[in-house]
Amino acid sequence: MNRKRSGKRLTKGMAVLVTSVAMVFVIPAVGLSIDAGMLYAVKAKLSAASDAAALAAARSLNVGLTIDEQRANAIATAQRFFRANFPVNYMGTRNSSVSVVVDESQLKVRTVFSTASPDAPTYIMKFLGFGDTTVRAEGKASRRD
Repeated sequence: MNRKRSGKRLTKGMAVLVTSVAMVFVIPAVGLSIDAGMLYAVKAKLSAASDAAALAAARSLNVGLTIDEQRANAIATAQRFFRANFPVNYMGTRNSSVSVVVDESQLKVRTVFSTASPDAPTYIMKFLGFGDTTVRAEGKASRRD
């Protein structure tokens, strides 16, 4: 009988030990999955906003008398559409910017490229030393003159 009691004493604290060792791996895995999900949500919204900006700019390329006026109007339109679809501080993002380039890619075909990038925060992984993450998305639209 003494053997059974001594065996139970040895296994009595094993659950606490195994759980504490497992938590070292479980907490970072859960944090990574939550933060990755948030980053994918930001990326999806950013991609939609960048595409909307490029499409709106391409549609507005005919407004203006000169090519420079048309380009300036298209860039202003793209920035307005981007801000309408990706508001400032969306899901805690900071430093969001969009860059729009209008280029004549072929004869009588103008292409609008929009590149957007905000800094997205990490919510749980910041406790493990991982800071903000820069997310990027690009949009492209073409228009034949």
